[in-house]
Amino acid sequence: MGELKRQTSASLAWSIIDKFGFQTVAFLVGVVTMRLISPDDFGIIAALAIFTLLSNILVESGFTVAMVRRTSNTNDEYTAAFYFNIAISVLFYVVLMLAAPLIEGYYDKINFPDHLAQFLFLAILINSFGIIPNIILVKSLKFKYISIANLSSAIISGVVVVVLAIKGYTCWALAWQQVLQVVVRTAIMWFFSRWKPSLKPCFSVIKELFSFSAILIATSIISTGVKSLYTFLIGKKYNETDLGYYGQANKFHQIPGNIVSGSLSGVAYPILSILNLEKERQLIYFRKIMRITAFLIFPMMFGLIGVAENFILVCTNVVWLPAVPYLQILSISAMFMPFQNLCLQILNVMGQPKWNFRLEMIRNSLIIISLIVCVLSINIEFEPQFSIHFFLFKNNFTISVLLVGFSIATFLAYITSIFVIGKFIKYSILEHFKDILPYVVISIFMYLIICGLTFLNLNMYLEFILQVVTGIIFYFTATWLLGSRILKDTIELLKSRN
Repeated sequence: MGELKRQTSASLAWSIIDKFGFQTVAFLVGVVTMRLISPDDFGIIAALAIFTLLSNILVESGFTVAMVRRTSNTNDEYTAAFYFNIAISVLFYVVLMLAAPLIEGYYDKINFPDHLAQFLFLAILINSFGIIPNIILVKSLKFKYISIANLSSAIISGVVVVVLAIKGYTCWALAWQQVLQVVVRTAIMWFFSRWKPSLKPCFSVIKELFSFSAILIATSIISTGVKSLYTFLIGKKYNETDLGYYGQANKFHQIPGNIVSGSLSGVAYPILSILNLEKERQLIYFRKIMRITAFLIFPMMFGLIGVAENFILVCTNVVWLPAVPYLQILSISAMFMPFQNLCLQILNVMGQPKWNFRLEMIRNSLIIISLIVCVLSINIEFEPQFSIHFFLFKNNFTISVLLVGFSIATFLAYITSIFVIGKFIKYSILEHFKDILPYVVISIFMYLIICGLTFLNLNMYLEFILQVVTGIIFYFTATWLLGSRILKDTIELLKSRN
């Protein structure tokens, strides 16, 4: 128990440093580049980046989850998975390179620079070399080295993109950032893992890994594809500027969730796997992770909704103001995503990938239904013969309607996930609400106070700082006075790592 607690404390601390540090660097670099690069250029990269994301899922093939879950892996098995990942990455790079003209033709309202797509897709090839070193580090709970790799790659690529942006390279600067980040991260992973492929790869393990990961791959592809429908639709029916607004709002709203979900989930999966034969301890640990998630995510997202307009004006400039409603609406959906991710994670730990798949299909179905309903309600033009002009609506309003539907679908999917896992780990919806409700209530009061400060009519910069500081002080003071166990547990957990 003591060793597990020590490993959990150290892993949690480094995982938080990794996610918080990486997202902080990403945020700072994003703010600087948004001042130097137009929404049009961000829209161009957003239109192509989704193909890289989908390909990386297929290249990884679900092996990370499958191999971390296994009791042990031999070097020959690692080698077989390594060669398989590379072979698949080469295949997809060739396919995408040949399909680049078709992709650019689909986005007929976006002007792509020559050879940009082919260059950006190089990240797929490079990423395949870092999958096995990453698995080895995760399996051994060496999150310190993963943190160093992620932070170093973010900083180095961030410096490069800023320099290139200053020199006027616009969307090419953003493409270099993505490719260079993968290069640096992969190189550092190899250095710290000290791993070398064997001469006798055991390819028989591929079939075993696929028996577990096949459903996970299908789930990830379908889920990512469904989420990408918004990018495809906005990029096709509007232009790169609108896609740029949506893309950056989508990126910034994910930062708090990525910090919380990434930090806790990365540590929770191996620990929950260790506790798989001790169901009572596993449930206690799972509920604690749920409470910590609620303690962190709700104030972050309610706070972001409250300061969204000042955040955009202070950190970027007035050009990006149309992104504010997108950021606020997407922040609502971001409150529920970490909880659903934890639900899917516990199902993987318990060897229930089929239920993982079913829950993802329910979420995807809800998103598709919401998208269809919203599209019909705002009369978006799909084909010339069904054209209905919607002169009463502006672009930012019609896109906002789509995102409201997405948030509603996300909430319904989250409720469904909590209900389903309750059958496996004896964790009811009422118990879940009991775990998270205190933090929801305190966060809402914090949000109301933040919004109330706008009536003071202060200088924009002063108002923004006052909103952030007041929100933080109120939230932590309220949780402390109300005797929050999680606040005390988190402090003790971080102190105990020493």
